[in-house]
Amino acid sequence: MSQMSMTMPVAAPLAAFDAGVLVHDLNNLLSVILTANEALADRFDAHSSGRALAEVSQDAAVRAAQLLRRLPCDAPEDGGVHVAEVAEVAEAAVALAEAARMARPLVPAGVSLEIVASDPDLVCAAEPAALTSALLNLCLNAGQATPVGGTIRLGARACADHVAFWVTDTGRGMTREVLAHCTDRRFTTRADGKGLGLAGVAEFARRCGGRLDLRSSPGRGASVTVVLPRVRPPTGSS
Repeated sequence: MSQMSMTMPVAAPLAAFDAGVLVHDLNNLLSVILTANEALADRFDAHSSGRALAEVSQDAAVRAAQLLRRLPCDAPEDGGVHVAEVAEVAEAAVALAEAARMARPLVPAGVSLEIVASDPDLVCAAEPAALTSALLNLCLNAGQATPVGGTIRLGARACADHVAFWVTDTGRGMTREVLAHCTDRRFTTRADGKGLGLAGVAEFARRCGGRLDLRSSPGRGASVTVVLPRVRPPTGSS
């Protein structure tokens, strides 16, 4: 069976952003904090593993605060929640490492999470905290779909004037019907799902001037790629 695929095309920057997506992202980060602190309580002797979990908790809190600062103090007249466009750049290697570090405490036991070596000099046009959150979302989605003994891999590669961040898993995969709707807001196949994870990642990519690509078929896992504009150093810079 050939693998099915879907590409979310580039769209104009969004004027309004569903606050529910931001809440969903923040809940993921808060889950990291809670999980890390629970584990830390069991290792109160402050061994190195406890120290590492504490650092994960602290970093997740910082990123949650950064995401909160994207919300304006006053609601716009149209009733939507507008997000200010931020002209920032993110280092691919840093985003991958941070997303993997925060995802590991939440990925089911018995599922491995691996970062594939990427070009350390890749830089893209994106807010660092939002990019890390998007990659974290993809890792957590992959973890929920991957059985014990499976593997999640993430990495980044240069694609001409873009940087492609990808997350693959060896999970159950998606049917053609699920693939067609998986980025729709509120669409979910899980009883406890909110249907905001992939929708939020797709909107994040579009806000940055990029796109989200998905490939999957039943029983053959999934591959999700976030393609963002590449930022190159000025000509002649050291």
